[in-house]
Amino acid sequence: MKLPMITILAVAIIGIGLIHSAYAETYQVNIPTGASDPLAPFSWQNVKNADVSGKISIVKGDIVLWKNGDTTRHTVTSGTQNTISDKKFDSGILAAGKSFSTKFTEIGEFPFHCTIHPWMEGSILVTSGYRVLFDVGSDAGDGMTVFDIEYDFNRIISKSKVNEDTNSITFELLGHSKTDDHTLTLWLPIDLISGDLAVIVDGKPTTEYSQTSVNGITKLVVNSLNQDSQTVAVIGTKVVPEFGTIAIMIAVISIASIVLITKNRLALSYNV
Repeated sequence: MKLPMITILAVAIIGIGLIHSAYAETYQVNIPTGASDPLAPFSWQNVKNADVSGKISIVKGDIVLWKNGDTTRHTVTSGTQNTISDKKFDSGILAAGKSFSTKFTEIGEFPFHCTIHPWMEGSILVTSGYRVLFDVGSDAGDGMTVFDIEYDFNRIISKSKVNEDTNSITFELLGHSKTDDHTLTLWLPIDLISGDLAVIVDGKPTTEYSQTSVNGITKLVVNSLNQDSQTVAVIGTKVVPEFGTIAIMIAVISIASIVLITKNRLALSYNV
């Protein structure tokens, strides 16, 4: 018996919804003990990658769950301390040990804060399909030259490590594969890493990758990963510059100060 077309369409739509739900990722963010202190080192901790910046990158349809690990009450409220809540989400009062979650179905950036302790701020970046690894390069040079890297992968890149001695960046992979396609695509700014790139997967060199560069961005596609791969190292001819803009300014000011002091000393010696 043939099914009516409208029934077939309804089943297809439901099937797509079920597939999307199966692939949705849940990100747990902990509120640490002592977060209510304005001098606390951080207010939020992403459980997946231990990041404490308060910035979380997810894909449309993913879920963020906040858990209050502090000993006092908090809220998770959309908006910032300087604006009235946009009412997109609000946990209400979260007692110690309680949690709150929300699913993000719109693309964009969604700031959040605690209304009881308004200095506790963070943001959720929701993309249509590409995740973002924030502040790559913060462990190199002067620590001030950083980049947010977009990537496409069926798991999570938890963190990166820049090695200036080998001109390389190592990415650590976490999570469980959501699909059988283990292709990793990275969009790498040439100001972060440049040259003809080499790729090492779990400590072994691979040739199964391609790179193309357009408008200052290198698109690197790695095809040699599997569900158990843990690290991907990318080697170039240059990584984050050793001296960022601020470091250069400091160096210039220091040199100018030394020159001025030397001139003054010479002038004084002649006067004597």
